[in-house]
Amino acid sequence: MALQAVTSVLTVVIALFALFSWRKQEQLKTKLAFKNAIADYANQLKKIASHHQRSTVEQNTKLEELFNACHHALLVTEGLLNDNKEVMEAWAVINNQVTQYMVSGGDPESIEKMNNACDKILKEKFVFNKSIFSLCK
Repeated sequence: MALQAVTSVLTVVIALFALFSWRKQEQLKTKLAFKNAIADYANQLKKIASHHQRSTVEQNTKLEELFNACHHALLVTEGLLNDNKEVMEAWAVINNQVTQYMVSGGDPESIEKMNNACDKILKEKFVFNKSIFSLCK
């Protein structure tokens, strides 16, 4: 009888650990998806900036699609990044400058500001934190 109780408790503990691990894995996936979307967006910005001319309609369409992918990826994180001031401030710059860029028809200053903001996000360690305590959140 006691062996059954111990086995049952042990099974519950293992199940809870598995659920916790799965949840953390899903959180990591959503953060990584956002970071990958930002990397794709930054890559497109760099392509546009390297041409040293106004962007084409095709480039703007691609940029808009990639921005929408970034926005979607951020929404999927469900606020996991809200406490990361650097990431959220950089995202605010991108969010504000994308409108400026589209309205101005390809303002090089907006591209530079968005590139800098993307670089800040990409340099920030928010997917795989070094701290063991980050696993407990």
